[in-house]
Amino acid sequence: MDWIYVSKFIGAAMAVGIAAFGSGFGEGYIAFKASEAIARQPRASNEIVRTMLITQAVAETAGIFGLLVSIILLFVVSSEGGVASAVSIIAAGFCMGFGAIGAGVGSGQAGASACESIGRYPRLSSSILLTTLVGQAIVQTGCIFALVISMLLCLSPHTNDSPAVIGAILGAGFAMGLGAMGPDTGTGFVAKNAIWGMSRDSRLGGVLTRTMLLGQAVAITTAIYSLIIAFLLILIDKT
Repeated sequence: MDWIYVSKFIGAAMAVGIAAFGSGFGEGYIAFKASEAIARQPRASNEIVRTMLITQAVAETAGIFGLLVSIILLFVVSSEGGVASAVSIIAAGFCMGFGAIGAGVGSGQAGASACESIGRYPRLSSSILLTTLVGQAIVQTGCIFALVISMLLCLSPHTNDSPAVIGAILGAGFAMGLGAMGPDTGTGFVAKNAIWGMSRDSRLGGVLTRTMLLGQAVAITTAIYSLIIAFLLILIDKT
């Protein structure tokens, strides 16, 4: 039982601590670019501040997921179990923590670009904000996958303490946690540059949005690969 408590404390700390890094970086970067935009275009300060707060709220989502998993690990997950259960709890914290980094950073890139673009072209604020929110929503995909795997790891009972099962549990957490970082960061860069392109030529808004969605869809497939492998590894304990 003592090892379960230790694993719960470590897992909860990893889930919220690492997730907070990504969200905090993204939100700070948005505020940084919003401040620059207001200095450049004071008359558009209301639109810029509104965009800053809305996009920061989206970037905060990854941190909230980390907080949710942390609370579940501390107060919901059973304190009974063997080695596999303890390893599963740590793997869940790792998966959620690292899986949230890309979402926070990627959403921050998109939100910062929106603030910067509105500072240059305030008349496009509505279309820029809409495109940004669509892009940021897709950026969260890998983080949502990480949340699902993390929940499965920490809430599923583990009765087999064999080395193979323990390795599979760790592998599932690593696969999805690390597998979400790249796709979420990459899709954030896609959204960032599509928004920047819209601010340069509003006539290209439709083409840029379609290109953004297509590019993000292709980039996120690697997170889907990680999700599939994580599911298969978790099922090893059930066979």
